[in-house]
Amino acid sequence: MVTTVSITLVAGPTSITFNPKDIILKEHNALHVSCPTDCFPLCSFQWFKLDPSSGLKNVVSEEHALQITEVTRDMSGNYSCKVQNIITGKFDESSFSLNILCEYGSFSIDGPDEIVLNASNKIIQVDEYDSITIVCAAQCFPPCLIIWTERYRESIMRQGADLKLVNVKTDGTYTCHAKNPKIANSTILRTIVIKVKYGTDILIH
Repeated sequence: MVTTVSITLVAGPTSITFNPKDIILKEHNALHVSCPTDCFPLCSFQWFKLDPSSGLKNVVSEEHALQITEVTRDMSGNYSCKVQNIITGKFDESSFSLNILCEYGSFSIDGPDEIVLNASNKIIQVDEYDSITIVCAAQCFPPCLIIWTERYRESIMRQGADLKLVNVKTDGTYTCHAKNPKIANSTILRTIVIKVKYGTDILIH
């Protein structure tokens, strides 16, 4: 008797890394950005744009690549791609900044005025060993330089808008710094606290 065994290879998604993290286009040009990840056999893709006023991310596409035939200035902002393996549920997410330059008039060096995070609360509680991504957005011309630091650490923890914390085990305080590269002393800050809920924690009401 011959037994047939069907084997399905499942892999990914691999970590998403956009290079460059800042994209500058002239108004009315086309945009094509692929989500750089490997995923098998089948994965779903979602592209989001961060709304600076609310801190919420709005879905703008569900294709492997983000394509816009003609960009306009109001499309500037922070975009992110989320890919999820539909077999395992594993996912990854990363972001990039898009800045649109008008072909007419002149721009003055400006910003940043405020920092917006994709988290509405200053304190976020996560379960032990969970993972979380915090996105920091700020508007500048030219594009803001964004870095993340952690309290009690002298070195820069992360360069770029998104801060990924994987398998969180301890509480932490993290600060996003946004700076206009053309303006001295233009740095503004926003801090967020991560509190870890351990499996042995007991809630008392």
